Amino acid sequence: MSATGKIKILTAEEKSEGSGARVLRPFPGSQLSHVDPFVLMDEFFVDPSAGFPEHPHRGFEAVTYMLEGGFVHEDSAGNRATVSRGGLQRITMGKGIRHSESPATDGKTHGVQLWVNLPKNKKEVEPGYEIAPEEELPVENQDGTRIKTLIDENSGPSLQTDVEYREIELNNAEFTWRVREDLQGFIYIIDGNGVLKSEDEELDLSNGNAIVKDFRGNLNLSIESTDTLKLISLLGKPHGEPIDMHGPYVD
Repeated sequence: MSATGKIKILTAEEKSEGSGARVLRPFPGSQLSHVDPFVLMDEFFVDPSAGFPEHPHRGFEAVTYMLEGGFVHEDSAGNRATVSRGGLQRITMGKGIRHSESPATDGKTHGVQLWVNLPKNKKEVEPGYEIAPEEELPVENQDGTRIKTLIDENSGPSLQTDVEYREIELNNAEFTWRVREDLQGFIYIIDGNGVLKSEDEELDLSNGNAIVKDFRGNLNLSIESTDTLKLISLLGKPHGEPIDMHGPYVD
């Protein structure tokens, strides 16, 4: 992990999860425990024969964004649905739920799953489920930059935490990451190469790199693609509460 000022640049660690699934995990891990209010982030790769058999969760919300393929979701609250490429799924684990996820197609299933902590006063909410299909998610194109808004106050599934979640594609273009003083978050590189520019230096970026802001204060960073670069930008309002993660539970 390298750093520029208080900005951390880290590389996701490869792990095995579920039944034969492969994930790249920037946190929690040896380099970073969490980024309040975010508990965990995985980029997952699942073959048709792999998946996530039924297992329990509680105490957080899981948001899954599908880049390729799709997932069939089933849970103990009676929900059964499929989230497809370009769509978003939200599961509120709340006071407790059991669920499974399996590939919906014969090809590769690829996406990003994020765990968002529930504040202490909402740990016991009832489980919930929601899908936002790709056609409901707004997209802006301008000067080689494509911004797809996955979640904000006007778009995507509703969360118990204020979150701004976007997928950004740069084609020989430059993007400025603006972070308000009351938010924390990170950028994760899905595909391609680019350069992070700060006042002091320039740092190369590639697949699996994460740029993490884990302090309070306004921030502007410039990211420039050297060809085509796909990344996600994730910002949230911290709860300022301890994150007690043990296995599938966040208490």
